[in-house]
Order: sequence, then structure tokens, then C-alpha cells
Amino acid sequence: MRKTCVECKKRRRPSAYQLSPHRLGRAHGRCDDCQRRWYRNHNLFSRYGVTLEEYERIRDAQGGMCLSCEDVTEKLVVDHNHETGEVRGLLCGSCNLALGHTKDDPARLEALVGYLERHAD
Repeated sequence: MRKTCVECKKRRRPSAYQLSPHRLGRAHGRCDDCQRRWYRNHNLFSRYGVTLEEYERIRDAQGGMCLSCEDVTEKLVVDHNHETGEVRGLLCGSCNLALGHTKDDPARLEALVGYLERHAD
């Protein structure tokens, strides 16, 4: 027995659907692929005001590359200004964490560069 996904309209096996916590033991209406895409879109929009399509357009415009270190990576995260909420671009997780840990403060970043230069081999 196959079930039709309400999103992509494809008929899939029941194993392609997770149980919904809201539907009392019944499967989601969306297949796993569509459910993941829906959740990703929901997260991006609720956190940053960016749709999944906008995220993908930005990623493609950046060539799948981190705007800071220029590494090409599968997963780029949204970098945004914490005061204004403005999206600045997409970064790899490491660069995004580094910015976050320095509280987006250029003086801290410069101090860290100076530290590394003083302690270089």
C-alpha cells in the first residue's frame, strides 16, 4: 500500500513517512524529503526572514563558498547582524562560530590576529 505525499504528490511506501506527534500515531502528510524541506524553510524564515529558495539563491550566487574563508562546503549557515537582523551572507560553521565568539567585534578579531602573529612558529 502506498501513500501520496500532500506536498510533492508522489506515491511512496509507508516507510517514507515519519509518525506525526500531532496526528495520534498516524504518519505525516508529507514524505520525509518534503518534511525536511518544510522544516528547513520554516526554521530559516522564523529565524532570519529568509525562505529556503532565497537561501539557495544566495548559496548559488556565492558558489557554495564561505564568504570569509572561501572554503566550498555542503552546509553553509546564515550570518546575520544580531542588532538589526540583517542577513550578511552565508558562512561555514567555523567562521560563523568565530564571529559569534568574538561578538562581531573587529577589535577582538584584530587582537586575535595579533596574538597569532606573536606566537607563530
